[in-house]
Amino acid sequence: MVGPKQRGLFSGLPESGQKFGWLLAVLLGRFLPWRVAAALSGAVPSAILLVGAWALPDTPEWLLAAGRPEAARLSVRFQLRDKVHAEHELARVASAVRAGGDAPGFLATVAALRHRRNALPTLALAGIFVFYALAGFGVIYSYGVVMMGRMQSVLSEYDCAVIVMGMAMLVNLVSSALMEMCGRRALLSVSGGVCGVSMLALGFVTQFEASMGNMAWLPLPLLLLWMISFSVGSPVNWTLLGEMLPSAIRHVVSNMVVSMFFVLTFASVQVYPEARKLIGDSGVYWFFGACSLVQIVYVRMVVSDTVAEEKDTMFDVEKGHVTQNKLAEEKVNITDKEEPL
Repeated sequence: MVGPKQRGLFSGLPESGQKFGWLLAVLLGRFLPWRVAAALSGAVPSAILLVGAWALPDTPEWLLAAGRPEAARLSVRFQLRDKVHAEHELARVASAVRAGGDAPGFLATVAALRHRRNALPTLALAGIFVFYALAGFGVIYSYGVVMMGRMQSVLSEYDCAVIVMGMAMLVNLVSSALMEMCGRRALLSVSGGVCGVSMLALGFVTQFEASMGNMAWLPLPLLLLWMISFSVGSPVNWTLLGEMLPSAIRHVVSNMVVSMFFVLTFASVQVYPEARKLIGDSGVYWFFGACSLVQIVYVRMVVSDTVAEEKDTMFDVEKGHVTQNKLAEEKVNITDKEEPL
């Protein structure tokens, strides 16, 4: 729904919306019984999504691939609200759909992953989301209020959570603008570095909290620093979903990668209470910090600074990372014969 030139700018909006929802959930939890807060947090957004989804048209790419050009034209006009620009955009989308060929089914897409040009970007992107899940995203979002309640502060844990999430929401919007100026790899590297250092420091402070004396207030600022730095890099991960994968497999593989990410996130949330008993809070923080620092090395290997271009994918199979180099003009279908990995 958003072109490549605007993709980075708009990618932070869903993340900011997510954090705004988390902020509302914290406020509900402060003023309402937890059962009522949980029911409202689940029912109200779901009802809004159900009604809102029916009001939105399908994407022009899908409509054109399904042989419905008039519906695709109406979809583009709905998005752009300008007939002249809508016609130009429709022509661009139609050209991309013709170049990419018919979208294969699920089984054909999975079978196509044995080819190098599809397997390498898929594995690279999956690795990015694995580190994303292991950096503490799910645990801190789910147990943030509880963690802040264990930290020394003149504010209540709910007030601390509101401040932290409000800052993170604003940083998400700033990150979207920085993405186009600084590049994807730079933001991911800076985000991973600051997240890693802040988590390692938080683990150290937690481990020696009894002897910290007047410095016992440090955990809360470190957690705030982690949330801000994490919010700088998190929109980049979602932007790369639309840039690293070849268009012919993107519709299936992106869903597979995101599903894997949420499974890992759910697993980390479930494991956290037992991990805390086994290695303590400091051990958990050190694990998150180590994953963030290792992520920097991985990102430097598979992602290079990219620019928004009208092309099939930004992943250079020969070099093994995302690149600014354009693909060859000749498009190939994923079912073409090719030596498997």
